[in-house]
Amino acid sequence: MEFYLFKIFEMKQFLKSILATHFKEVYFWQQSYRFRRQTKKKFWDFQNWVKEKLFGSDPIKILSGPFVGLKYYNRVVWGPITPKWIGCYEEELHDIVNKIIEYQYDIIIDVGAAEGYYAVGLAKSCTNSIVYSFDIDPFARELQKELASINKISNLVVGTYCDHRNLDSLIHAERKNLIICDIEGFEYYLLNPKEVHKILCSDILVEIHPFDYDGIHIDINQMALILIDRFNITHEIKQIEIANKEVQRYRDLLRNLSETEMINAMNEYRLSGQKWLWIRKKTPN
Repeated sequence: MEFYLFKIFEMKQFLKSILATHFKEVYFWQQSYRFRRQTKKKFWDFQNWVKEKLFGSDPIKILSGPFVGLKYYNRVVWGPITPKWIGCYEEELHDIVNKIIEYQYDIIIDVGAAEGYYAVGLAKSCTNSIVYSFDIDPFARELQKELASINKISNLVVGTYCDHRNLDSLIHAERKNLIICDIEGFEYYLLNPKEVHKILCSDILVEIHPFDYDGIHIDINQMALILIDRFNITHEIKQIEIANKEVQRYRDLLRNLSETEMINAMNEYRLSGQKWLWIRKKTPN
């Protein structure tokens, strides 16, 4: 029996590799459907309950943070959506996001944009910027377009897959460029100055992940060191660690929720050791 189970598993892995290699769009649709089914099972009922508590029949808008007032929707997204409604999502980055908005980059490239929280939020806050968003998940791209539509955004360009060539083509050496990157470990391949020469003309905000693919095994700390080594000559680098939420800061906004309900609504379900790098070009002396 174990032999046959192993053979079935082996066949599934083989078919999965064929889809991923030769029928990428089919593979991405299949992965998207599977993941969203799992996400809906985990979050949907509580999400709807929080929606009624916070907004009732009123339109959903982000309640605080850098994108306060941004219109949102009630959909199944990549993970829990309630921290984004509240405005506490990735609270560790709020100061940096506010500086990004103040700086008003000419070009913003968001790779791994999911449903568009940063891409649409920054497009709305930086009306003179062109925002290019990329995600391999076809459902995520549709959600980006919907989020852009309800916020009447016209400076967002939604794309599928970002490789070295098209990343290099979007960066302009004489303009202010920003890359936001959240691609589950594949920052190891994409954020490489040897492959994307103009990347050294960009500031970068990257979420760090472990990487285990194609025989390469890198943990979060090793990934951070690899990226720091690539950019430390040309850029100033700040490492941001995951932190506990200051729940009581949101007490007035969430007065309809108990403290336990607040904690659950603000939970991002992040891995221990999560971190980001804020990589900024050094100012010439």
